[in-house]
Amino acid sequence: MHLDEWVSPDIADERGYLRGGKVLEWMDVVGVVAASRHCRMPVVTASVHGVVMRDPIRVGERVTMEASLAHTSDRSIGVSVSMTHGRQSAEAERLVLNAFMSFVAVDDDGRTVRVPQFVPETPAEVARFREGGLRRETVLYIREFLKSFPLTVLADVRAEDPIRGEHEETLRAFLTYAPVEPGLSPAPLTCEADDERAVFEEVEHRLALQRMIEPDAT
Repeated sequence: MHLDEWVSPDIADERGYLRGGKVLEWMDVVGVVAASRHCRMPVVTASVHGVVMRDPIRVGERVTMEASLAHTSDRSIGVSVSMTHGRQSAEAERLVLNAFMSFVAVDDDGRTVRVPQFVPETPAEVARFREGGLRRETVLYIREFLKSFPLTVLADVRAEDPIRGEHEETLRAFLTYAPVEPGLSPAPLTCEADDERAVFEEVEHRLALQRMIEPDAT
């Protein structure tokens, strides 16, 4: 699946940089199409791994996103997503993102169903398949170089059941930000409450897992 877009002011922030939420929206579009083409049935997004923006993208730049089938398990489909950007068509495009998305196929009642198995043939397909297997086995996956970035924020989404008066966690993600201006760095985090210390330790645990997976990552 291939997607080309121009970054317009309406999808950029006040400083003229493409918003990360728009990138995730495009990823979901190309990922769903790639997964549903393979299994020929509706799919829903299960997880997104390794979304690291290497460069800021400005208004006026051309963005190209590609999604390729990478891995399958009994009931899930792994899709590899890459994105490049450049200011002019004649200018060499720069790779800005590599990520991995997982989808599950569902029937008319919303129940998960088995999916056709992907058999890799080319060297590139074999490499993506191995990467997809590794990511699927490791739920707590974050790339090693995220720890060099200055600020990580927990995004915790909860859905309310108004009848029972209870909340259920539906999404838990960590978003890492780098300052636009070089040399800027936020003050170190001081954990005062128990829940703050628990989140801090969770991030450290994720980074430790990543070092085990990719010891040579930079």
